[in-house]
Amino acid sequence: MKYSISSGIVEVSYPHVLPLELVHETSRKIIAFERTLRLSPSLSPLVQHLWLGPGSAHAEHDPSDLSYASSAWPVTLLHQILVKCTNLKSLALINFAQHLMYRIVGVIPPSVTAIHAGPVHGHLDVRHLRCAANLTSVTSMDTYLSDWEVCELAGAPYLKTIRRFYSTRTAIQYAFDQLTAVRSGRTLEKMEILCCTGAEDVQGTLDALKELAKEREGSDDGRVIITARTSCSQGGRFDGISTFYDDWIDSLDTRRVQRSPV
Repeated sequence: MKYSISSGIVEVSYPHVLPLELVHETSRKIIAFERTLRLSPSLSPLVQHLWLGPGSAHAEHDPSDLSYASSAWPVTLLHQILVKCTNLKSLALINFAQHLMYRIVGVIPPSVTAIHAGPVHGHLDVRHLRCAANLTSVTSMDTYLSDWEVCELAGAPYLKTIRRFYSTRTAIQYAFDQLTAVRSGRTLEKMEILCCTGAEDVQGTLDALKELAKEREGSDDGRVIITARTSCSQGGRFDGISTFYDDWIDSLDTRRVQRSPV
């Protein structure tokens, strides 16, 4: 696939490579993308996987102006993009402030089956999302969820997988304290608690987390899965958002994500 942007217009040639998976890490890219969909509406149904937000937690490794709660977020255009992408399957919202979430949850397309959100995302009442009947997976990054929010997710009638993604071990005990919520999930198949760690300590971290989880009520439920993965590193520092991006890529049915060059 060839992908370029000129004056905000996307030119795509795809000899049999569909659907489109797109990453937009800056407000400029999001603005250009909305204009593209407005001027070339035939592209809208081709978009199935969409990452909105920075690709790194460290500004020197990422040109994004979309820091958490930044005024640069073009919320109105996000609204219009989501309305247009009627075949969207996977949506990732990164650094989108919790107090803004209510402005777009109502337009998440019915076609969406998986959501990645964080860090510290707003409330997702999956029962009332337009995609509720198709949504099978929610991955929440570094977000404190109240007990009732976890129970609400676990009890959603169509949701199959809840994933709690932690870039460090700092707050993971909260997720362990809420493992009993899995019991309210009649159709829930998996509640995964994932922790990032250094490459040399993945197995050690996993063993320690499993031992810690054993002390929590609900850990004996077969649907509870504890996992660990290697953190991405930028300049010697762990990068939680970059690792979350890799996790999103791993979750897709394909690997044809094209980063916007603007």
